[in-house]
Amino acid sequence: MPHATAIPRSLGLQALVLCGPGINLEVLTADEPKALLPIANRPMLWYAVDWCHRAGITDVTLVTPPSLSKALQDGLAQNPYLSSLSPKPDILSPESLDDDTPTGSILRLPEIAKEITGDFLVLPCDLVCELPAESLLDQWMIYQDPLRISETLGKEPSIVPEEARRTSGLGVWYDTKGIHHVKGTETDFVITAPLLKPAVPPPASSSLRPQTAQLLNTMTTDTLNDKISAQGESLPIRQGLIRKHPRTRMLTAHRDAHIYIFPHWTLAYAGQNPQLQTIGEDLVGWWAKATWQRGLAPKLQFPDNRVPPMLAYIHPATSSTLIQRVDTPDQLLRTSLYLASLPPLPETTTTIPSPHPHAFEHARSPLATIAPTASIADPTCLIGPSSTIAPQATLKETVVGASCAIGHRVRLTRCVVLDGAVVEDGCVLA
Repeated sequence: MPHATAIPRSLGLQALVLCGPGINLEVLTADEPKALLPIANRPMLWYAVDWCHRAGITDVTLVTPPSLSKALQDGLAQNPYLSSLSPKPDILSPESLDDDTPTGSILRLPEIAKEITGDFLVLPCDLVCELPAESLLDQWMIYQDPLRISETLGKEPSIVPEEARRTSGLGVWYDTKGIHHVKGTETDFVITAPLLKPAVPPPASSSLRPQTAQLLNTMTTDTLNDKISAQGESLPIRQGLIRKHPRTRMLTAHRDAHIYIFPHWTLAYAGQNPQLQTIGEDLVGWWAKATWQRGLAPKLQFPDNRVPPMLAYIHPATSSTLIQRVDTPDQLLRTSLYLASLPPLPETTTTIPSPHPHAFEHARSPLATIAPTASIADPTCLIGPSSTIAPQATLKETVVGASCAIGHRVRLTRCVVLDGAVVEDGCVLA
């Protein structure tokens, strides 16, 4: 299996991976936490932790309710993908954390305040992201020096206050209508403003610069619809926003990836505002609004009423690089099938890096038993270890987990067979 190679990009950041119960996947998570649910035969959690490790972020903490802690500990010790992670992530299970605790409240827990000692990254356990974390870190760091902050705030570098240096945050939104479109995906309403063009063009390596903007507001589409209904079918846009940012971009088909890079002071901001229940819509949304809405900064208790910019990376629809929240059965199916179709890693040498960070070493596990007369369409299928494929079985665009039994004359098309499942002789599933 591929291993992450740490590189010196972490900048000392810590990472919090939020491992909740997975309400939308309840039908699949009756016996184990969502974080251990397999995506293309790897535990869901592996993708988030490996993504951090690839950027050199090795101080990773899994935040989970006490009711799920034991199962995660067992998964880290027993699953071959999770047990191969080095260093292993820590598990933090605050006593007051339960399945209904809002994400914003998590940042106010004393255990979190004690754990986080500097700038930090927050991401969900259900994230599959091919965009390198170091690209986001590089883009975030560009706007932490006085010159870049002056460009964002529209001020001269000499008058940018010390408090505003290395204090901005960054979030990620991806287009749900892009190449990896999944029908029915939740969306968010996002308003951004273009960043001022720098006097010196950014280096060519700054590939995310054209898609990075200043965030002005964000909310879920459900919240937006409620506001529109309450205001007589009109779009609730304040005049103050238009006066300060006459050039704005409003997005309705994007989704919050729940990837956030936060400065350490964000914990104090969350602690002083217990009314902010969620991270995305409340903590980040109100932070973004405070940069332009008059009188909001003192209400939210920003120091000296100075509000640093909240940046937004908007992942374009045309990109073939996958960013996906896998929190519904349909997304689990489609993401698994996409990963199964990736070209396998080179078998002759391990020195040639794969262009796909999630490529598999073996599409068919050497520990699987496959009958010679079984038909398996490569490279669209994955076969897990200790599984048995009987004669005359036909598999197309299918992922078979570990310890599965696929019977005689079975036909599977675009299916995900979870670990330990048995498909009886003659079954046809598509």
